[in-house]
Amino acid sequence: MFIRHRLNPCMKGAEIGFSTCYYATVGNTKHADFDSTFGAMEMKYSRFLILITGLAYLNSCSTASADEPTQHAVRSAVAKSLPYIAERGQWWMDKKKCVSCHRGAFTIWAHAAAAEAGIDVDQGQLTAWVDWSFEAMLKKNDKDVIVTTQNLNGVAQMLFATRTLALTETQTLQRNQLLPLLQAGQQGDGSWKPAGQLPSQKRPLPETTYITTAWNRWMGGAAGLSDAVSTKALTFLKSDRDVVSTESLVVQLVEDWDTAQTQLALHSILNEQNDDGGWGWIRERESDAMATGQVLYALSMRSREGEATKAIELARMYLLTTQTSDGSWEVKGTKKNKQDKIQETATYWGTCWAVIGLLESEKVR
Repeated sequence: MFIRHRLNPCMKGAEIGFSTCYYATVGNTKHADFDSTFGAMEMKYSRFLILITGLAYLNSCSTASADEPTQHAVRSAVAKSLPYIAERGQWWMDKKKCVSCHRGAFTIWAHAAAAEAGIDVDQGQLTAWVDWSFEAMLKKNDKDVIVTTQNLNGVAQMLFATRTLALTETQTLQRNQLLPLLQAGQQGDGSWKPAGQLPSQKRPLPETTYITTAWNRWMGGAAGLSDAVSTKALTFLKSDRDVVSTESLVVQLVEDWDTAQTQLALHSILNEQNDDGGWGWIRERESDAMATGQVLYALSMRSREGEATKAIELARMYLLTTQTSDGSWEVKGTKKNKQDKIQETATYWGTCWAVIGLLESEKVR
């Protein structure tokens, strides 16, 4: 038997009316509902209440797995999100003409991950996005400088996003030109400078530099980053620092460069999970899809069983119950001057991370 908690929002905002439903599933059959309606209160609920409700119902049902319906729900949520990701990704390419650190590669990565999971994806459109992105990244400005050298975050992301795709010969040649740019852009101390909107995010710039370096090292490593560049980056990353964002814990878990530090990051992540199953972009703040998707991705990669199992399930349920009608997940801005309102860029970025995290979590099951 599997006890599941479902949260059904009735309106948007920090204060909402919602119906919360506890039910038990045996096989594919929903056996009982326990509904309680609450109005005008913050979206918080107690894991203890979920546990008590489940234990109270244990005597009435036999044991069975809920993997199948949960997998269906995840795949349905991903499929629902893809038209939104495709439309807004294409809009960015057409209007902004920019392969940004929060859009271009994530459009491709989300679709590539969905395709890898067997979810229907427009392969012609995916190929066209890769063509456009590589061409845009390798253009030169009026100073004869390749433009993407100003956005090495995007370079690392594109190398990683395209790693599972069957690239054309031309695309492969273009992709092979990106890694040397990433390596050449490393700073003397082993770091990479954050680009685009990243320096203006709502956390200290040194922390953003730390996160940028961690992602660039890890994503670039999947494309053949040299040992010398990787080691130099690792030396920078191992220096002690205080962090305020959940993403800092995520990169420590993903990189897994030190067992003790990885375990500390895992312990912090598990302790800081909110009662609704999610995590906030800033540690111990209200949950959002971007941070939750990132954590779900990292936990699913590094903690395929044991103590993270419950956290993974709660995170999946948080995402499944907060997706909006157009397939997106609304996220407040990550920039200091936009942190209090839902922002289109943060919503897009968060939606892609939610999809990536959900798909990675399916590999655990």
